[in-house]
Amino acid sequence: MAEMATAANPCMLRPPAANTGHGLPAGGLARYVCPWKRTGTGTEWSKSRRQHRRFPLPAGFLTINFFKIMGSFRKGIQGGFSGKVGNVVGAHWRGIDYMRSLPRVSKGRVVTEDQLVHRVRFACAVNFAKPISFVFNAGYGKLAKQNLSGYNLAVRQIFKQAIVGEYPDFEVDPALVRISEGDLVRPRNPMVEVLSGQLLRFTWADHTRRGIKADHSDRAIVVVYNPAKAEYQYDTQGAERLDEELLLELPDYFAGDEVHVYLGMVSKTGGNACNSLYLGTVTVDGGEASAPEPEEEDEP
Repeated sequence: MAEMATAANPCMLRPPAANTGHGLPAGGLARYVCPWKRTGTGTEWSKSRRQHRRFPLPAGFLTINFFKIMGSFRKGIQGGFSGKVGNVVGAHWRGIDYMRSLPRVSKGRVVTEDQLVHRVRFACAVNFAKPISFVFNAGYGKLAKQNLSGYNLAVRQIFKQAIVGEYPDFEVDPALVRISEGDLVRPRNPMVEVLSGQLLRFTWADHTRRGIKADHSDRAIVVVYNPAKAEYQYDTQGAERLDEELLLELPDYFAGDEVHVYLGMVSKTGGNACNSLYLGTVTVDGGEASAPEPEEEDEP
């Protein structure tokens, strides 16, 4: 039989009813009473969680935090789970197992105008970023955290800095989008030129030297956005900083369209990147555009 609480041991174990409902014999389970919820006088009572931890739980007990709507848990003897069990939903994301309760059903709730504006702006940012989420995960790698991917950070940047217009006619200004962020030094004299056969030629100057955050092995990232077709073309592995050139072939049906062009640099290990450069627009049948020199603050 479970030991009853005393002044020397305020942790009380209460035996359950004979029929536990869990297929276990009577007396096999017990409820744990937290002493910091008790009231009393004298120095014998444990009144804080720190003191409470001094009293060990009986073997086989599971502690549950009732103060969180969502919680994470380590792998137990049964491992994690996904899906719905009763009113609990289990999921696995970025190496973390989560449990959360089902959302409450809101009946008759009126959505405010500010909420509608936020939803439309957020959807606009997601629609722009999702097709090239792979590029953003590479370009924002250093800033990514366990609970935020590079794509999540890019959506946040677009949402905060690149949405223009008035509700409900929001749109993304491509000139304000960054395909990468970090503290690597940006390449100098970046340019893009349209060659015959829908071929884009990117060039830049490699000014890597001792004392600056740049390396000859940094990889170039280029992105071409065609708003008329709502399509992207990109290359994240085609050239290194030392090469000072990258060729990108576009589809034939891009001919005659105006496209937006970006250039960035990512370290060989993927642990850092530079703030990307927006190279302007070119028409895919000739023409060229250039970006301004990197700011002086990029230098050491």
